[in-house]
Amino acid sequence: MRPLLMLTLLLVIFFSYCLAGKTTTIVSHTDTLDPQADGFWANKTTWNARWVKYWRAKKIYEPVWKKVWTPTIHNEWVPLPNVPNEWEAEKDRSYK
Repeated sequence: MRPLLMLTLLLVIFFSYCLAGKTTTIVSHTDTLDPQADGFWANKTTWNARWVKYWRAKKIYEPVWKKVWTPTIHNEWVPLPNVPNEWEAEKDRSYK
């Protein structure tokens, strides 16, 4: 009886540890929920290389150039397209 209880406790701890930390990420493609908005901000991240100089400690400090990669975030306003003319024509019709 006792080994079965310990095995059950071990399984409960194992599964709670495995399932802990799982999060659901809600992705929103627009920064606003305003239905009257005429566009939205699109964020694009690119990685660019740049050279960084640091000083290596020796008898005399000597400069060393190192290539590092850093993210660049581009914020771009994307306007929404206009409504097609066919939709405007259907909007004027009445379905009564």
